[in-house]
Amino acid sequence: MTELYEVTHEATNSLVHTWKYIELGVWNNHRLYYRPIESISKDDEKLLNGFYFYVLDFAQGPALHDGKTDIWSHATLVEIFLTGTAYWDGLRHIYFTPNEDGYINYPNAILMIEVCDNLRQLEEIYCRENDGNKY
Repeated sequence: MTELYEVTHEATNSLVHTWKYIELGVWNNHRLYYRPIESISKDDEKLLNGFYFYVLDFAQGPALHDGKTDIWSHATLVEIFLTGTAYWDGLRHIYFTPNEDGYINYPNAILMIEVCDNLRQLEEIYCRENDGNKY
C-alpha cells in the first residue's frame, strides 16, 4: 500500500492525485485518474495526443465520524489496480498491479467493465485518431 499523495507517474514525475479523476465502484472506492498528453503542432495548434492513467483502489483511510470527511485525503492508503498509456491512436499499454506479476485474485468483473468503459470514453476525447475498431 502507498499513501495517495505519494503515487507518482514516473515519465512525467507528476503526483497522480493532482490529475483529473472519475470515481468508480458502488461506493466510489476506486478512482480512475488521468492526465491528457498535449503537444503543439508546427502551426502552434494544441494537439491531443492521448492520456496517462492510473486506477487506484482505496485500501484504508480516515474515519468518517462527521460524515463530511473525504476518505480520499493525504492519509488515504491506496493500491494501484492498473496503470497505462493511451496515445493519439488509442490505448496502447495497460499494466495490472504494477511491480508485481499482474495476477489478480478474485477479479471484480463489474469494476473491470466500468474501467474499460471509462477508458473508451477518454479515448474518444483525447485520442485524436482513434477509431475504436482497429483490430
